[in-house]
Amino acid sequence: MDWAGETRQLEISKGPTQFMPRQFIETGINDIHKRIVASNYLQGTSPEAFAQQAGELIGDLNHAHPFREGNGRTQMQYLKQLAEKAGHPIDLTQIDTKDWIAASIRSNDADYGLMQDCIRGALSDQSRETDAAVPPKETDASVSAEKAYAKAYRQAQKRTQELQQNQEIDWD
Repeated sequence: MDWAGETRQLEISKGPTQFMPRQFIETGINDIHKRIVASNYLQGTSPEAFAQQAGELIGDLNHAHPFREGNGRTQMQYLKQLAEKAGHPIDLTQIDTKDWIAASIRSNDADYGLMQDCIRGALSDQSRETDAAVPPKETDASVSAEKAYAKAYRQAQKRTQELQQNQEIDWD
C-alpha cells in the first residue's frame, strides 16, 4: 500500500456519494484549516455553537475525503483534538456508528444537521453545562460571511456532483 497516509490521487465514491475531485483536495483542506484558524480553533464558543461549527467543518472534511482509506477514523481524531483545543470535552464512544455514517452521507450535500446532532450528543455533561455561561462570540459580519461561504460551498458540491455524473470515471 504505497498510498497509505498520502493524499489520494484518484477519484473515489461510496455508493451514490461522490467525494471532492482529487485536484481540489488541497484547496478544500486549506479552506477548512483557514476557517478553523479564523475561528480561533472554536475556543470561547458555547457547546451548541461548537457542535454547529464543528459539524460543518467535519462534514466538509468528509467531503474532501483526502485519503483512499481511513478518512472516518481520521475525522474522529480530528474532531477529538478540535474539541479538546476548544475546551469541550467529548466522548466519541457516544457517537453511534450508523448515525455517524448517515451524518457523513448527508453532510456531503452540505446538510450538517445530523453531524451536528452526533457531535452535540457526544459532548460531555461538563461542556453542556457551560452552554449558558459562554457568551456568543459571533458578530453579524462573521455570521453573514459564514452563511455566504456555506451557500458557495453547497453550490460547489452540487457542481462537483454534476460534473462527476456527466463523466465516465473509473472509481476503482
